[in-house]
Amino acid sequence: DALYPMLLSLRQSLGDQPSGEELESWLRQAKHLEKVKRPDLALKFYDCALQLPLLPGDHMAVIAEKMKAQAAAKAMDAENSDARDGKAPEKPADQAKPPAGPPDFAAGIEAIRPALNLAGVVLNDTPASLAAIDIWLDHLTGRDPLPEAKRARYKEHEWAVGCYLGELFCLKYGASWSPDEEHPDCSHVSWPIGFVTCPFAYHSKRMECGSEYGIYQQFLTCISMLKEKGAVIPARDESAEWMEQAEAFAGRTRRWDLAAAFARRALQFRPDSAAINSRIGDFISEMKEQRDNAGIWYDKALSLDIGLKSAWTGKARLLHAQGRSGQAYDCLQRSYDASSRETSLHMLKADILRALGRDDESLETYRLAISLDEKLVPAWLGVAACQE
Repeated sequence: DALYPMLLSLRQSLGDQPSGEELESWLRQAKHLEKVKRPDLALKFYDCALQLPLLPGDHMAVIAEKMKAQAAAKAMDAENSDARDGKAPEKPADQAKPPAGPPDFAAGIEAIRPALNLAGVVLNDTPASLAAIDIWLDHLTGRDPLPEAKRARYKEHEWAVGCYLGELFCLKYGASWSPDEEHPDCSHVSWPIGFVTCPFAYHSKRMECGSEYGIYQQFLTCISMLKEKGAVIPARDESAEWMEQAEAFAGRTRRWDLAAAFARRALQFRPDSAAINSRIGDFISEMKEQRDNAGIWYDKALSLDIGLKSAWTGKARLLHAQGRSGQAYDCLQRSYDASSRETSLHMLKADILRALGRDDESLETYRLAISLDEKLVPAWLGVAACQE
């Protein structure tokens, strides 16, 4: 568990970037482990594959395979546990009798929660989460209308997404469920002003008509109709909601393009936010094809708040990557704090100093980073380079 991340860090520090072409090797080993009934070990190989710089389609494909391995590992663990306890194996889910009583809409999303978590979707009952679910559906089924013969396999998604949307309407927009116990997926949500909508129909329309009728777009149409009928829509910090989803795409899946897109949406609600401009710069600087554009965002952030340390640090990192280490050092001086516990900050300064030929200062800074994390491989390599 610890060796591969260390090896990956070592490769990156030596300029040997992992390639998406390595994906087949990881998947081949994972499939072999599943074949010999060790899905628990296969999961580790899927995790390693997900650390590669994959195309969006490949990334979603690996996530799908990992989910299957997780289900197999969970079933095997339950079977082994029952065998140890002397219990008879449980009946398959499709043979189980559905529970009596009103449908549990709050729990509906649980069926696809693991897949959404892996895709970086934050299920926080916000419109931003609906836009993220749309992206997940686009990768899963494509953007075009889905033939009727193929829609049946996504029936579970219709129930889960419908429950989640209905709960959002109830929790944040003043609606209440009107359950249909005989046909739960025909249940509606309604408002005191007399407006009614069926949240389960949103997913069906998305499958039938394609991404032009995404869940989020239909949601906006519904809210617009509510406003026309005089409903009071509660105020929310929409900028924070979109930024939370942006940070999840960056942190969980390293989908910098999606992180930047959602951060730009957040900026529409707070156009004068220096912090959001700076984070957009951070996301874009991770996108090799657009990296040079990141400076525009850092400059915009600093024009709004000249003292924003995160923007100075981001700009320093960008300039150093562009080979402009002298300018990078000047920028970093505006944000550097020797007492900081952030090893990445000390590593950046040490790398810049080494690029400037100031090995004694660089060595001291690498050692400072090591004092905070003695397993920091790039710092040890930096020490070795300074002492050559």
